[in-house]
Amino acid sequence: MAKSVSLHARTSRQHNVVTWRDYYEMTKPNVVMLLLLTALVGMCLATPSWVNATVLICGLLGIGMLSASAAVINHVVDHKISVNNALWFAGVLGVVGFVVLALFVNMLTAWLTLASLVGYAFIYTMYLKRATPQNIVIGGLAGAAPPLLGWTAVTGEIHAHALLLVLIIFTWTPQHFWALAIHREKDYAKAKVPMLPVTHGVSFTKTSVLLYTVLLGLVCLLPYLTGMSDLIYLIGSSVLNIGFLYYALKLKFDAEPQTAMKTFRFSIIHLMVLFVSPFSLTSHEGEVFDNSSLEGQWNLVFVGYTFCPDICPTTMAELNGIYPELKALNSVEPIRIVFVSVDPNRDSIERLSEYVSYFNEEFIAVTGEHKALFPFVRNLGMMYAIAESTDNPNYLVDHSASVVLVDPEARVIGRFKPKREPGKLSISDSQQILADMPKIISKQKNGNQNNFWTK
Repeated sequence: MAKSVSLHARTSRQHNVVTWRDYYEMTKPNVVMLLLLTALVGMCLATPSWVNATVLICGLLGIGMLSASAAVINHVVDHKISVNNALWFAGVLGVVGFVVLALFVNMLTAWLTLASLVGYAFIYTMYLKRATPQNIVIGGLAGAAPPLLGWTAVTGEIHAHALLLVLIIFTWTPQHFWALAIHREKDYAKAKVPMLPVTHGVSFTKTSVLLYTVLLGLVCLLPYLTGMSDLIYLIGSSVLNIGFLYYALKLKFDAEPQTAMKTFRFSIIHLMVLFVSPFSLTSHEGEVFDNSSLEGQWNLVFVGYTFCPDICPTTMAELNGIYPELKALNSVEPIRIVFVSVDPNRDSIERLSEYVSYFNEEFIAVTGEHKALFPFVRNLGMMYAIAESTDNPNYLVDHSASVVLVDPEARVIGRFKPKREPGKLSISDSQQILADMPKIISKQKNGNQNNFWTK
């Protein structure tokens, strides 16, 4: 639940002047962004290749606008602000969002998103919230829908894996809100909202938080047990759930004044990290290449495949040309070139080894299954797609041509985009990389390590 501002009080002070910022706050942007993150994960898990650009942009836009519309209606009901302009604003957001989904995505996603709006804005906000202490449990289904919406936006159908993602968020929701409700128990009591701490007491609510956290840990095992995710997910989700369980136990048996809010904040981190999982690939030497493999050195990462006829060999040759000068830079951490093959069907470990050795034996090549490759490449800010049938041995792979910079703490901090000139191959400018790297390293030394996006 995001912090909200009473527009009634604000407009009284400002002579009934409502600014664009007031409307923006009514949409609960932090909540909507978290919903869109889970919708994006649903989209990406629905396909082994990249998501169609129109579906990606219009899908997130439509889902976001309908979610914002529901938030505005919730704001109107809870804070009794002037309804005319606010409801017009909610109506415009809702109608435009629905039309965008219907015209540019598909009707299934449009209707499911609208159903989520009705579930949250009307069934939960206008009835359940003040009718039963189980309001969060029942109404949480609407808030758990975004992964399903993302999945249907890409596939046009409801799949069991998408419903599994919904189940995870549905099980996560009660303890997330109950932790906040414990912290604001007096506020809910004053407002006569029957949240669980008000109707059943804080102690009972703490027990419920603990039990639901245990249940969440069990539900989070299902993606691994059903073959939807791999061992890396299992390890990562287990660590997150142990952390959540620690806060739930502390809240129940050794609570301090801020423990409830700390539990609430960790629940947000838990969901964000759970839906952006660690990765595990295999290097050309047959070794595991994961998050820790990026740490301790600067990494210039390029995505491609060994059968690429133009961009890949040219970029690799350009990087090899500046590599001696990169190594000579005054940097505590070494600089490494990493080639990520997004064609595991043809790029075996042996072929990758031969390929990178041709350019430079110090270069690293990695690959893996598409279910590991695609999230990794997406987190780098790049995409790839196999548009042709792999039955044809000479199929081509579409992929980003940028070179991404990952710092010694495994953070993506820059992207060297390809130069686009008529009649010339679009590749990253190696001389630009060579010119910018000393500046970036210097910033890191001076403790000013901000994102450095090159043009």
